[in-house]
Amino acid sequence: MNTYKIKVNYQTGDSENSNDATDDLGYIWNNLDACKASLKAIEEHYTFYMLLRKEYNMSKKQLEEALAKAEKQPWFTKNWENQLFIVDDKMERMPTSAFWCGYFESLWDAEIVTEQSDMKISFR
Repeated sequence: MNTYKIKVNYQTGDSENSNDATDDLGYIWNNLDACKASLKAIEEHYTFYMLLRKEYNMSKKQLEEALAKAEKQPWFTKNWENQLFIVDDKMERMPTSAFWCGYFESLWDAEIVTEQSDMKISFR
């Protein structure tokens, strides 16, 4: 049986250094459709995050309208800048950290990777 993870490639660092990093969300799916829905949530969340991050000159009304629209999205949480909802195998929402969002972070890409435990041997 195949299982699936979402692998995230992003840039992180501090005021003096930056480096590329790769992490997964820490959840393993059996349901590929649920994993795909979670990947789509990451895309929509990050697109919204970047829109508001780059649009500093939005009027208060424009910002309120953008937030009102985002609040209707299944990924939206009250702490949306650092967190989003993804779905589990039963398509039920669960919160996850948006660790690729931050002052020094930039999301490069995210992808679904297949875990096939019968395709690996180890001698450790």
